[in-house]
This record gives sequence, C-alpha cells and structure tokens, in this order.
Amino acid sequence: MAHSLEISEQDFQKKLSQAQLPIMADFYANWCAPCQTLEPTLEDIAKKYEGKIDVVKIDIDKSPNLVTLFSIMSVPTILFFKGTKVVDQSTGLVDKEEIEKKLEKLI
Repeated sequence: MAHSLEISEQDFQKKLSQAQLPIMADFYANWCAPCQTLEPTLEDIAKKYEGKIDVVKIDIDKSPNLVTLFSIMSVPTILFFKGTKVVDQSTGLVDKEEIEKKLEKLI
C-alpha cells in the first residue's frame, strides 16, 4: 500500500480481523486543523513502511461506533494495532520521530 487508505467502520472491523500486518489507524476529522497538518507526515510514513504496516484513516464524523469502541476523545488520535489489539496510541499533533518509534516496536 503506497499511501494511507480512508476506510469505513465496517471495512475497518473486517481489516482488523484479517490483519496480516500491524495497522496504524489515524482517527481524524475534516474540520480539524492539526489533523490536516499531520496528514503529509502520515503519508510519508505509509510510503516508508509499505509492506511492513497498513495505514488507514478513519473519519470520526462517519464512524461514531469506532469512536465509542476505542474511546476516541480528541483528534488526531493514532491507534497502533497488532492483530485486533490496540498496543499503543498517540493523541494530538505528534512528530514523525515519535510515530516511527512506536512503529518500530510493532514490526
């Protein structure tokens, strides 16, 4: 996967249950300025870690059940999954190095 993929609630649940690779899920909103600032960083990471992780984007306004399920309180929030379990997370505008440190623990 050469870039992050916007995904629906239903497709995300399916992807989690069939995950072959760790997943980095970016919970965002179109109206969120920090989310827009973070987007190019996440695209770079998706390219750099292609074949090692899957990167997905989840619009909180379109995915209220996932927001509740994973207790998303603010955006951007990035959840790191191994299988169906959340193993780490970042909230707010974080730098590329912090995200990559978390990814290196996953792969």
